[in-house]
Amino acid sequence: MNKNLGFWLYAAGAVTVLIATAAFVFFGTGFLVGWRLKLMMAMRWVMAAGVVFNIVGRVMTLPKNGSFRVKRLNNLMALSAVMLATAAFLMFAGNTYIGGIYVAKSSFIAFILISALIDLWVTFRMPNEKK
Repeated sequence: MNKNLGFWLYAAGAVTVLIATAAFVFFGTGFLVGWRLKLMMAMRWVMAAGVVFNIVGRVMTLPKNGSFRVKRLNNLMALSAVMLATAAFLMFAGNTYIGGIYVAKSSFIAFILISALIDLWVTFRMPNEKK
């Protein structure tokens, strides 16, 4: 039951991250006034909730196998989770300077893309569980 719930949390987190990103990309350009501004403010929180669901789902579905390969792939999944958390932070930050580096409003998309590519690679490299 625990792994099944973890899978559904992971899937719900991935879907909410996708919805928030799509809304931010399609409606977040131009002048943000009225309903578009309210939508962008809400999508930031939807993104943050999706990242939390995603991370909790990943933690709940960690395999118990002790092989070096699985541990390395789990470390890559942790890096992917850090990339998602960074993307959520950058959604809140907007156009600003962080540590003397200018960060554009749409820079969070790069971190989501990196996370998605890591997830895709790990999906194909993770060995199947033997029953």
